Amino acid sequence: MLHRPAIRLLDEQTNCLDPPGIQDLRKHLKMLANDGTAIIISGNLLAEIELICDSVLILDNGRMVSDGKLEELRRV
Repeated sequence: MLHRPAIRLLDEQTNCLDPPGIQDLRKHLKMLANDGTAIIISGNLLAEIELICDSVLILDNGRMVSDGKLEELRRV
């Protein structure tokens, strides 16, 4: 993270972090997003995804089954 890439790709970003570390990571990711960095997260913990993301893409066996803003998908 020495430079400022336009996109960051994370996989199971909170795996093995303690609760304070998870909180710090969430704050850092939101700060990066507010500064214009696109963040792509791959994860299975939907509750964690809901806390961090504003848009989601849901895959099932490699096929896209849904995508959109999180609040829109909650209504479906």
